[in-house]
Amino acid sequence: MLPGLDDGASDLAVSLAMAKAAVAQGIETVACTPHILPGLYHNEGPAIRQAVAALQERLDAEAIRLRLVTGADVHMCPDFVPGLRSGRLVPLADSRYVLVEPPHHTAPPQLESFFFNLVAAGYVPILTHPERLSWVPQRHEAITRLTRAGVCASACPPIRWPAGACALSVRIGASRAATARRIWQACRRWPPRTR
Repeated sequence: MLPGLDDGASDLAVSLAMAKAAVAQGIETVACTPHILPGLYHNEGPAIRQAVAALQERLDAEAIRLRLVTGADVHMCPDFVPGLRSGRLVPLADSRYVLVEPPHHTAPPQLESFFFNLVAAGYVPILTHPERLSWVPQRHEAITRLTRAGVCASACPPIRWPAGACALSVRIGASRAATARRIWQACRRWPPRTR
């Protein structure tokens, strides 16, 4: 929804139209999650936070009753945990929940250790776009181990939603309502109080 940061809204007019469409559907809070992908989308935490604040200011001025929170769809990189701790990478609403996008056509060789390290560091990784990952059928056992360790997933539904809208799904075997409620509560507490 943030204008001009990645493959989402191209400009402010599109952002405002997306916000109005969300409100018309009864949505009250949107996590703005531009891509962070070195070499293609050079977004970082401070710029994302500034863009969310600027768009929120504009929505308020236009009387569009939509609350924005920060986030990013972060592509896997070697310094992920230090990037989160430094604020260069952005979890959802500065909570423990973080969107992680792996490569679409090749399974990362250290897939499990990458996600287990995030969990061990206190984060709840949300694997984004599993429906696009061509390697998932061959790595089904690894995905099952990840979900048992607390990794969640999000997927874009095969229905017509506003551009860029995705639905959260949750851990296999976990209460979907409970996990969705925890993520919602984390977003409702944004902006965070001093750390």
